Amino acid sequence: MTNSHRIKIKIGTAEFEAEGEQSAVQAQFDAFMRAIEKAPVAPTPPAVESGGPTGERAAASPLGNDERVEQLLASVFEQRQDGIISLKVLPKGDNRDADALMLILFGYARLKGQDDVLATQLLRAAQQSGVSIDRPANTLATYDLLLIRGGQRKGTTYRLNNVGVAKAKEILVGIFK
Repeated sequence: MTNSHRIKIKIGTAEFEAEGEQSAVQAQFDAFMRAIEKAPVAPTPPAVESGGPTGERAAASPLGNDERVEQLLASVFEQRQDGIISLKVLPKGDNRDADALMLILFGYARLKGQDDVLATQLLRAAQQSGVSIDRPANTLATYDLLLIRGGQRKGTTYRLNNVGVAKAKEILVGIFK
């Protein structure tokens, strides 16, 4: 029997989900709690009308609709015909490769609606973007607390948690500073 723990929680507009070993889940949860304690208290965003005939309301996207982020999407990401999301512009700094992978994960979620990205897809997207890495796991170790990792070997998937989405937005906006 594996010693896997899973937690999913929503506090106001912030959501957290993690799965894995207890120590890893606890560390991610602690980072999430620190992040929401530092975040300014914002009013709950109004629901968006769906186009449905019943007039139900749809919740705002968990990835947010930050105006600056929306403007940068077309400038930074390219969605190729083969389905790969690549970067037109690479981030700078000490964590350049890890930042690029975080942006690629964000691009898949934002442009394709694909939250879980296979390690093989991530590797191809990184290579297409001009980032030379051997294994995404090694490069993303820097941001381990900002990711949800599932599967194993070639079936490994990566997903940004809520704190990871905020970090990816920060990296995206920081590219053109």
